[in-house]
Amino acid sequence: MIEVKMGQFVVLDQPEVITTGGVGSCMVVCLHVSANKIGGLAHVMLPKRPNPAAPIDDSQHRYADVAIKLMVDQLTQLGASPAQITAKIVGGANMFPGIQGRSQKIGEKNIIAVKEVLGSLSISITAEETGGSHGRSVAFDLNTGIVTIKTTI
Repeated sequence: MIEVKMGQFVVLDQPEVITTGGVGSCMVVCLHVSANKIGGLAHVMLPKRPNPAAPIDDSQHRYADVAIKLMVDQLTQLGASPAQITAKIVGGANMFPGIQGRSQKIGEKNIIAVKEVLGSLSISITAEETGGSHGRSVAFDLNTGIVTIKTTI
């Protein structure tokens, strides 16, 4: 079992279970190539990096636009064609619905951004559990492609 922390991602070329927790307004993006039993999981925190021209380093894996594209690049380097990759997405909650302010809709912005990036890469979303006002933890089994979600209220 491999654990992914907030703002990180992992791509594996072997059947393994990838987990992450503390998913509130963040998004978990699970990419899978069922024929090869390979895939990856990203725990993204924010929709888009503020300076697209800046060099990409590990700190920028927290952005949906960076993490998803890097995961797809790694999967294609492992022999997958983009047409084989499918996605399951989880998260994007509004954890503090009573609080007004700029950060109130970050979960919603994250959902939109993840869907836009996946769409721009022609990756279909085969399942999602997004929105709401509760936290989640996720386990993604690359052998089966099953994503198990535990909800916390």
